[in-house]
Amino acid sequence: MPRPPKITEFSKQWDLISKQFMSHLKVKLDAGQNYIKAVDATFKELNIQSKFKAFVLETVTAGYLKGIQGEVKTPVSAIKQSLLGSTWPGSKLTLSSRINKVKLLPVIKDTIRRQLNENNAISKITKELVRLDLTKGDLPQYIRKLESSAKRVMNGDSGAIQPFRKSLYKAKLQIESLKGETGTVASSRLKKAYANVVNQVEKLSQEGLEKGIERAINSKARYNSERIARNEATKAWATGTFERLESDPDVIGWELTLSSAHSTSDECDNYIGQVFALGEGPDVPVHINCLCGISPVFRQV
Repeated sequence: MPRPPKITEFSKQWDLISKQFMSHLKVKLDAGQNYIKAVDATFKELNIQSKFKAFVLETVTAGYLKGIQGEVKTPVSAIKQSLLGSTWPGSKLTLSSRINKVKLLPVIKDTIRRQLNENNAISKITKELVRLDLTKGDLPQYIRKLESSAKRVMNGDSGAIQPFRKSLYKAKLQIESLKGETGTVASSRLKKAYANVVNQVEKLSQEGLEKGIERAINSKARYNSERIARNEATKAWATGTFERLESDPDVIGWELTLSSAHSTSDECDNYIGQVFALGEGPDVPVHINCLCGISPVFRQV
């Protein structure tokens, strides 16, 4: 029985752009660029919003072609233009408008910000400073600034993220150039102690950053992207399927068949067991993320 298409290719494309985004963003942040500006620049450089639209359109087109099956005389480019202008029943929004409504940049920025603020790595950094007994006594100004900005981030101050990264960068430079009396044990130990703190800070903050970026791209943004791709592809598949059934003189109606992934009761259950005339019955997909199938009902001989 005909089933909605899978969005495997869309997911592969999203995986690729996710890796690119993470790579480009980390380079900018490691260079000391403001995190908000870095996200904006990376998003623009990779043209993510436009690529997302292109990925969805390819997925929707594949869904339509799977539904209609057989030989299609209409050029694929014309099919894509037709699909972009298509609307759902009861809605005036075209596919193009529905895709454009999914704004990925705010979702990505907010998710990274939340992850950086919530990440417990900052509290570990402060504990490391205490453990090494470097929060007491006459610490250099760059170490004090590093500690201060780390505590601000730990307390949820999103405005402290950039000062924290700057203080980390400056502390590394200061320690690398740290000099004392040539060959003295005190100089060597002090430099090693400071370097250890900064290494811990860099390691922990990097882990938090990577988790933030990964979560931003591969959780909410990915969910929003795959949801519209799946729903729009299913709708296009249903459109193509009904066009094919209507061209078959032996088909007099259709039935909705539950997906194997249907584990909980929903509105689809209300239509199971009913036979609908072509052009009648519920809209398919019946609901968001619906994967139920369409089965033809043939004329009895």
